[in-house]
Amino acid sequence: MVGKSQRMQPTIPIPVSTLRRETTTKLKRLYGVVHGGSVSTVFGDFAIRMRPNPEMLAHLSECPKGTRIAVEWFDPALEAEITGLGKKGLTCGFSKDSGYYWHSVIDHCKSHDLAVVYLENREDFIAQASLARKVFQLEEKRGKKPVDALITARKLHSLRVEQEYTNSILREPSLINNLINATPEVGIMGVGHTVMIAQKLERNELPNLEVEVHLAEADLNFNLPGDQVYESIFQVSGLSGAHARRAIGETLGDMVQPGKLTSMPNTYLLFANRKRLERQYKAAKTGRITGGQPNFIGTWDTKIPSRGLFEFFIVKQDGEMVSGTIEDTFGSATFNGRLTDRAVTFTKLYDDDAKSVGGSKSSLRYQSTGRVGNKFVGDITNGTGERIGIFEMKVVEKT
Repeated sequence: MVGKSQRMQPTIPIPVSTLRRETTTKLKRLYGVVHGGSVSTVFGDFAIRMRPNPEMLAHLSECPKGTRIAVEWFDPALEAEITGLGKKGLTCGFSKDSGYYWHSVIDHCKSHDLAVVYLENREDFIAQASLARKVFQLEEKRGKKPVDALITARKLHSLRVEQEYTNSILREPSLINNLINATPEVGIMGVGHTVMIAQKLERNELPNLEVEVHLAEADLNFNLPGDQVYESIFQVSGLSGAHARRAIGETLGDMVQPGKLTSMPNTYLLFANRKRLERQYKAAKTGRITGGQPNFIGTWDTKIPSRGLFEFFIVKQDGEMVSGTIEDTFGSATFNGRLTDRAVTFTKLYDDDAKSVGGSKSSLRYQSTGRVGNKFVGDITNGTGERIGIFEMKVVEKT
């Protein structure tokens, strides 16, 4: 009764044929930046406007006139189209806060007579805008009509995962392709993309790209005020709802300092997040996490099963005592427990990667309360014995 595990590795499908050029693009500098963000408070989540790194701007100021600078933004014609759709009330799924960042960079380049080239393309925009509108329409329908809340919640989760996956991973090949074809001297992109480019260069997977210097922003300095500051902004006369939220976001943007540039960025969390997102996407689309052969497939979120999907692999069994691995939407975990025909009890502990992206820091105990057919159902408790959820897991029939 031992399962066969096959862990997923982050993969970015970049067809080599689409990246081949007769000549090699040689970047003097590639900047990995943080161009937007959000902060969670007791009053809600607030988008913040990031400012370009002053060290990067100083370097751009020293570039000869006409130097080609590639940025992860839309060319003016496409941006005008997006703006027009927004004025018509059509949701496009692009952050105004990111626009603030990129316009600051673009304006700085133009003021020093640098040639700006744009890496975003219309096809990716259409894909992202389509998903954003589906989410908006579903949320609006939920607010106006009595629909099945559970079905809607599941659809929304799947769409939001697809949104994040499309924005972070699916569009990356075209960004890299556009970077190579644009033949710039300097590239400025989100740090997640530049770290992946650096990894691919190390693996010799981008034969037509050379980068002399890769600098990425280190951890940001979130030296933020206490909750009383947010509360005081809410209480300002004339500010409420969206107005207060925008005021808070702009206030936070002035307080968050850009991270220092480094040639040795901390990639640990970036790769762990990418792994998390790949697993969430596969769970939402296929109902699986890995390509292995688990003994059980279950979920720790019975309302939205794909969100808590897990695969249970027994690696060692001695009578009723079992141990092995669990692969879920956060990452990997180990377990030890007891399994009989009527019940299952086990303790799960996530590895450090999974803990860094939301997995429980402490061990969790799963204990079945019954079995229906080939499916166990039961409770999940934390280290203090508090019941924090329910789970279900069913036997995977051997093929």
